[in-house]
Amino acid sequence: MIRLRAVVDVADGMVEAMSAEDRLAAALATHLAPYFPGGISVWLTPPGGGPLLVELAGHDPVLLDRIADLVQSGSGIPHPALTAGQAVLIADEPALGGGMCLVPMSVHGRLVGVAAGSLLDQTIGEEDLAFATTLADLTAVTIMNARVLADATAVTEELRRQIEVLDDISDALVSLDADRRVVSWNAGAERIYGYTRADALGCDLFSLLNTQFMTNDGLPLALSDVSGIAMEHGGWRGEIRERRADGIPLTVLCSLNTTTDDFGALRGYVLVNRDITDQRREEHRALHDALTGLPNKRMLTNRLYDAFARACRNGTTLAVLFIDLADGARAAEPLGREAFDEVLRSTANRLVAALRGSDTVGRVQGEGFVALLENAGSEENVDMVAARIMRSLDEPVTIADAQLKVPAVIGAVVVAGQDGLDASPDRLIEAANDAHHMAKASGSRYVLEHLTPAIA
Repeated sequence: MIRLRAVVDVADGMVEAMSAEDRLAAALATHLAPYFPGGISVWLTPPGGGPLLVELAGHDPVLLDRIADLVQSGSGIPHPALTAGQAVLIADEPALGGGMCLVPMSVHGRLVGVAAGSLLDQTIGEEDLAFATTLADLTAVTIMNARVLADATAVTEELRRQIEVLDDISDALVSLDADRRVVSWNAGAERIYGYTRADALGCDLFSLLNTQFMTNDGLPLALSDVSGIAMEHGGWRGEIRERRADGIPLTVLCSLNTTTDDFGALRGYVLVNRDITDQRREEHRALHDALTGLPNKRMLTNRLYDAFARACRNGTTLAVLFIDLADGARAAEPLGREAFDEVLRSTANRLVAALRGSDTVGRVQGEGFVALLENAGSEENVDMVAARIMRSLDEPVTIADAQLKVPAVIGAVVVAGQDGLDASPDRLIEAANDAHHMAKASGSRYVLEHLTPAIA
């Protein structure tokens, strides 16, 4: 019954061992005292590893130093027999008095500590030694379980702090499994997308948000292409178009990274997404005409610089058309200002429809529009584009049951390859405007000039 009580006391000591292992060492020494009447010292390995250190000193300092040499062979390395889980009996050394018994404290072959007990009569029965070894091992198990629990508690607390930090981040931090199902979803993701963590977990992220990946040029990019890039380079970064839970469209800057196992197989994805909808909206306002939505002069000039550089580098033809609605404001005046605004919007839509997707059309002033044609080809091709534009704009605009016809006058300038090296993009727009004035002065609706170094 006494031995059973000892087992229960040791097992009950785990909670105390989490905060004070010395109490558990003292409990072990108390229950082993009847078998080692000359005193007991308990040695334990530190939680982080290292040589055995005395936890309970039950001997005088001189004898304790000698025991330290015996326990660790004088070099910090535990006695081989103790490492193997075997007790060590020492009876032939006078300095130890009546003898010494070193009892290992082991868990699954791992030495956690040693109980060193003095024997007054230099002997201990096999049954008593077996009990001492069992109680020492049980103490070791209790200590290891307490340490594991303490480590788990510390890890859990650290994870909790990290989650709090992640939740304070305004960006959406989302992790996915290999099938793109949501595994984690921080508070930033809830704020950006309007879905709670419970709503999102387990869902296919890109289906949930109706995600469309975009190239640097603003063109749609297939998910399979993004996945291929991410697997090859470890990640992908770019803009995506998505929708909130309430249907509001979002523009998002996405940083997508892959996670793999030790064999390189895909484990999942980690995304850091930032809502840049307002930023892109402001940039759009700064570069587009508020009425028609077309590029304004600032954006048109930027594109013209790029197109001009490509034309000179590649030796291709570039054309700039200045399109003016002849007296459009005066024609629409009887119907009010809103009527002229509708004419401008209609003109913008017709110009976009009349040009290629690679061309650019913008509004530069009240009634003036500019079209930029890259790889324009011959002057005959430019003539055909101008004719197509005039036909489109000759169609009446219906406003409040009235049909308003506003003819256009076009001035065009063409530069081919190296001929325009001395000209600036701003000069191209001026030259097209000059050609438009020439057309009006001559009573014509279209004049084309070929830009040469002499004209530039």
